[in-house]
Amino acid sequence: MAESSVAVAHKKGHTFFWRRLHSLAGVVPLGFFLLEHLWSNAAALSSPQSFNQQVHTLQSLPMLVVIEALFIWLPMLYHGIYGFVRISSSQSNVGAYSWGRNWLYTLQRISGVIVFIFVVVHFLQFRVLQAGNITFDTVSMGLSNPWIMAGYLLGVIATCYHFGNGISTFCITWGITIGPHSQRVMTIVGLIVFALLAIVGILSVFAFTSGLRIF
Repeated sequence: MAESSVAVAHKKGHTFFWRRLHSLAGVVPLGFFLLEHLWSNAAALSSPQSFNQQVHTLQSLPMLVVIEALFIWLPMLYHGIYGFVRISSSQSNVGAYSWGRNWLYTLQRISGVIVFIFVVVHFLQFRVLQAGNITFDTVSMGLSNPWIMAGYLLGVIATCYHFGNGISTFCITWGITIGPHSQRVMTIVGLIVFALLAIVGILSVFAFTSGLRIF
């Protein structure tokens, strides 16, 4: 028996709510966490001591475990799981609409999978195996394997892209950019954000692996 119009509308309403929540979680608080994480890692571009001091300052925050659980891990878990649900229930639009927009759409989903794997590996390596003992030396040692370093570079680029392009999709989902022109402008803004953050992230990786210093 076909669903009633009321049931269909109710189902669409739930989907609309969960998609908006998924989009919001990707920007607030996860986007802020990404910016903070990149900022902290960029301290290595100054000196190992600057990075260690930045990590110590963060780890000294009161109720750090509660803050991480509520504002990082739970939103990240929801964003990741619901992201996989959306991927499994949708198809790539490449070839259906404009070439550029559809490739951005596809790359957003591919990068989401890479980010999820990257976060799991990153968490296991530095929060589980290292027991949270994060210093410049432990990070440098962890990235000493060229394959691991390559994986981290890919993870950093994918994460920055997912966030940068996610800003434009967030604006569409929340009705901030409605017309084609505003959406194109925000797409460009998102790609600029991606490029800037990726540069910072890549340089920070080389700060740990090759002693790169900028300031």
